[in-house]
Amino acid sequence: MHIIRQYKGIVVSHTHWDRAWYLPFEKLRVRLVATIDEIINVLHDAPSFKSFTLDGQTIVLEDYLDVRPERRTDLERLVSSHRLLVGPWYVSPDEFLVSGEALIRNLMLGNKIAKQFGNVMKEGYVPDSFGHIRQLPQVLQGFGLRSSIFMRGMGQEIETLGSEFWWEAPDGSRVVAINQRDGYGNLTCWGFPFDFGDYRNQAPDRGLALQKAMKTFESMKKYSRTPYLLFNNGDDHVPPQPEVPDLISFVNGRQTELRLVHGTFSDFVDAVLSTTEGTLITHRGELIGNYHHPILSGVYSTRMYLKQENFRCQNLLEKYVEPIAAWSALEAKHDYSHFVWSAWKKLMKNHPHDDVSGCGVDEVHRDNVLRFEQVRQAAEFVCEEAFAGIAACMNTSVREGKPVIIFNPANSTRSEVVRCKVLFPRDKTGNRSAAKKRRRRFSLIDSSGKHIPFVVCAQSSFDTMEILQERSYDAVTIDAHVDNLPSCGYTTLYAGAGESVVPLKHLHVKRRQLENDTLSVAILPNGSLRITDKRTQYVYEGLLVYEDTEDTGDEYTYSWAEKSKTITTDTARPVIRFIEHTPLRATVALSFTMEVPEKLNARRTGRSTETVKMPVTTFITLTAGAKRVDVKTEINNTADDHRLRVLFRTNIISAAAHAAEHFDVIEREHSSERKPARKNRFEYYGTRHHDEFVSIYDGRAGLTIANKGIPEYETIRTSKGVTIALTLLRCVGQLSRNDFITRPVQAGPQLPTPEAQCRGFHSFEFSIIPHCGSWESSQAFLEALNFVSPLKTFNTEKSNGTLPDRLSFITIEPPALVLSAIKRSEDKTATIVRFHNISGETVEGTLTAHRSLLRADLVSLNEELVSPLPLRNEHQVKVQALPKKIITLKLTYK
Repeated sequence: MHIIRQYKGIVVSHTHWDRAWYLPFEKLRVRLVATIDEIINVLHDAPSFKSFTLDGQTIVLEDYLDVRPERRTDLERLVSSHRLLVGPWYVSPDEFLVSGEALIRNLMLGNKIAKQFGNVMKEGYVPDSFGHIRQLPQVLQGFGLRSSIFMRGMGQEIETLGSEFWWEAPDGSRVVAINQRDGYGNLTCWGFPFDFGDYRNQAPDRGLALQKAMKTFESMKKYSRTPYLLFNNGDDHVPPQPEVPDLISFVNGRQTELRLVHGTFSDFVDAVLSTTEGTLITHRGELIGNYHHPILSGVYSTRMYLKQENFRCQNLLEKYVEPIAAWSALEAKHDYSHFVWSAWKKLMKNHPHDDVSGCGVDEVHRDNVLRFEQVRQAAEFVCEEAFAGIAACMNTSVREGKPVIIFNPANSTRSEVVRCKVLFPRDKTGNRSAAKKRRRRFSLIDSSGKHIPFVVCAQSSFDTMEILQERSYDAVTIDAHVDNLPSCGYTTLYAGAGESVVPLKHLHVKRRQLENDTLSVAILPNGSLRITDKRTQYVYEGLLVYEDTEDTGDEYTYSWAEKSKTITTDTARPVIRFIEHTPLRATVALSFTMEVPEKLNARRTGRSTETVKMPVTTFITLTAGAKRVDVKTEINNTADDHRLRVLFRTNIISAAAHAAEHFDVIEREHSSERKPARKNRFEYYGTRHHDEFVSIYDGRAGLTIANKGIPEYETIRTSKGVTIALTLLRCVGQLSRNDFITRPVQAGPQLPTPEAQCRGFHSFEFSIIPHCGSWESSQAFLEALNFVSPLKTFNTEKSNGTLPDRLSFITIEPPALVLSAIKRSEDKTATIVRFHNISGETVEGTLTAHRSLLRADLVSLNEELVSPLPLRNEHQVKVQALPKKIITLKLTYK
């Protein structure tokens, strides 16, 4: 073993700026302005103070300049001279709770803003995220970043890897990983007799500074794999220490084992990379361990309403607004880029790890809810306006009747029952009842003239306001079974004169049973489901049982009580009523009341003896031809201090589960029914994060559960089989605590958060997908993706454009290449298409465009040229995608 005679320590002065956390944003901004004022003054007055790092994010520059716009020149001077380090992020995000595309937009915007100020820090600095996704090295490399610097996430593998190692994504992309093992504040409050506190207007003690430096040195060198050590002189919301150069000089003059220098994170990465490559070990996989720092994964279910709203906004922008705006720019020459970016920017203000995680004071999350609403307002309006531009370019005069256009955001053709609203302008007489009766009698044909069977579900009036003009419609809601909807495209239905065609009966309903050609769904007396897959005759029983248990934890972490009590709906007797029953759709409502303890007892050792009634209604929907059962659950939460989950019990005995993650599907072990002993060294957690779905399969049968914005699951191994648990609510009343079982350390300030109890009405949507084969071989993942991103309909006027009334803008084959983005390029000259290889094998893919291509380029995630690609013909380009590879193409049309 090589003996290191002298270590070199690089002291990085920084502040970690939680934009909102224990105080709301506007209050913390007052501190931010004072802190940046002081940073500017220190860097100006002390040339020996080399540099200061502003937490790897650029939003703090905007927040500051909103108040102090006159100091922009000062910031530009310091950033361009590399004395103030900013970027590469716009905000410091939680990696799991925002989408992969949101992470890319975050880095795109952060890079753009930092460049405007003169320089981008080219390190992947994510100090306080609650775990790190497996694909992060590939995402960081896509922006030319060479490192990931982080505090949380290491498990026992740190004993082998050390604090510096290569971190490799599934496609082979890698970055050098720097673990801040002793925290991102291991040299904060330097020279003071406290590790956390306000040192403003105080002078540090040199002797204490020496003691602190050497103590930190002894702790870090055990895990260092190079002669270089990272000292982080900063912490949450702290100002700079002007005395750092003097303290460095003093420490260097009092010992010879360690030589300190003032520097940057890039200086440290340079030093690590200068060592022999063979000294660093390679790690593959996500980083969600908690060996030295709690990972705080309970945030996946804290304030679930935030996760649902974030899902709605991300899904709206990624699957509908951006693609439609891109095609509108191409076909109608309408540019909505500024509006799209404005919506993304506002949404990303909800993406810092303390915001979207729900682990702040109540005022913080009231601000979040308002922003989500504003994002949805802008995105929905842009979506309608942009599609109107596309519709005006279509030729919808080829058929009689009112055009209703169905948009398919998925990269797969779809045949399914679509629910849409047909808007008929109200006659000038204003006779609503006559209009309603008349409008029930119309026919529906597709672009080929074929009659489409449909059923009328409801009629209502719809009023809207255009510029100085009121418009009134009779809105007729219909279900229609549409075949072969084009991928990433649209088809047009025409509502015109004639009698409607009644659909053939492909859906059979009895009192407690729904059945189509694929699935038979029996509702058992307690409200749980028994589903028979008619393709295999495999029976799934015990699906859809609700489980309520106490939660003695806090916003960060779930915990059971010493005297735990769980209540389930195994013995429930719900009231069953049919909401809909047509040849195309059947929906049954199951209503029951759970009687649960009102809260914890006074000592928090168990649940209270007082109980409350918690109404629950479950809507179960099966449509003709569907391979899944869609479920909507409505709950009026009347209790505190508890966790509510829905269980899908199976007799599937699988070794592991597969969960959708960012540009990935990852295999994870199941947890056990047995709970660990009280307060061991680690924070205990059995739950995990997932994106669109989680799946199990044992070689005979499989089950996939898809969801809309419900990111926490657990797969529990029992003697009978694996149970999938989906968390719906986790209700707590304090930001952080230190008196419960599953986490032995306090994670934040002990502040009350009564709104985190999530009292009131909640609604959740998920889908049950039985299949034969794995999630991949059965293509159950496509069913899950279709559930998450439904078809969207647009009512338009007749037009005489050149686009056909049925079109696929883009097709990507084979299905293993999963689309994640279609957007206008940042230089506004082309269309960006991004997809990833979801499989574990190299895939030869083909992209087909609806227009003739001038060129196709492989570009980075930041849309910088990697290499031109040869065109197979003027409409097609072939690509090779390595396993789990993210591919970004820039398509320039003739």
